[in-house]
Amino acid sequence: MKQQLRRAVVTEFVVVMACTFLWASHLSWKSDPAPAQEMEQGCQVELQRLKNLADAVRRVVEPLDSRLPDQRQIPRLLAELSRTATECGFELEMLTPGNVRHDSGADTCAIELSFKQPYARVARYARALEALPYIFGYESIVVSAPEGDHPEAGVPLSVSISLMVFLSGR
Repeated sequence: MKQQLRRAVVTEFVVVMACTFLWASHLSWKSDPAPAQEMEQGCQVELQRLKNLADAVRRVVEPLDSRLPDQRQIPRLLAELSRTATECGFELEMLTPGNVRHDSGADTCAIELSFKQPYARVARYARALEALPYIFGYESIVVSAPEGDHPEAGVPLSVSISLMVFLSGR
């Protein structure tokens, strides 16, 4: 997302520069200053609009950057996932980080975790994950109940979650 926003700003900047070049070449052919002044005012307005757009992109991206851990912080992230489970009243059965992938848009790290808990704790853990100061997405969530049509309330569900955590490219 950050790359796309930056790419949009750079593209608009290139367009403004091309317009400025055309405007400058037009000035060398015309001696009447009125069209040149009008074009210059238009370029100034466009340049100000681009500066405002760049500021808006910066205001969106900077808070997101602060939520992106770097690769060295993965152990701390794993500890927080485990601590969050403990706070929800259980221990994770599996917590495994994958390799860091360096994609064109962002660096990512897959994390696999699994546990068996009643529905209320599963839901509490899911809400607690949303409150963590990281940006991640769920690649998959697999929940399976014990055999039978109507499992009893409080019967542990088997849960496997694949998270994709976004990392800073720094």
